[in-house]
Amino acid sequence: MEIQALIKAGGAEWIKGEHHRVYFNNLADLAGFDADHYASSGRISGATLNGKLLSNSKAQEIESALKFGKLYFDVKAEIFMHSIPDCREIQGKDLAAAIIEEIKSRAL
Repeated sequence: MEIQALIKAGGAEWIKGEHHRVYFNNLADLAGFDADHYASSGRISGATLNGKLLSNSKAQEIESALKFGKLYFDVKAEIFMHSIPDCREIQGKDLAAAIIEEIKSRAL
């Protein structure tokens, strides 16, 4: 994939030593995850994943997985890599696959 297209899709290029990657930090947006939070506590008051309503506890797990997970494109190896943990609602590899498909559609 072209680096400029990945950047246009929301990636940030990173080069250090022999490593050349494009990181994606907006995983919630790319996954189609949307959550509303209570102003007083910050806890989730309602959430959806690609329009599907989630329980608040499942949404909290997904939000944490997306917040602490990592996804990047390794430019030299020409592959996407991720470390997104599994949740009750969805496995990390399935969440990563959906995000990668969204990146590819935005990179056109």
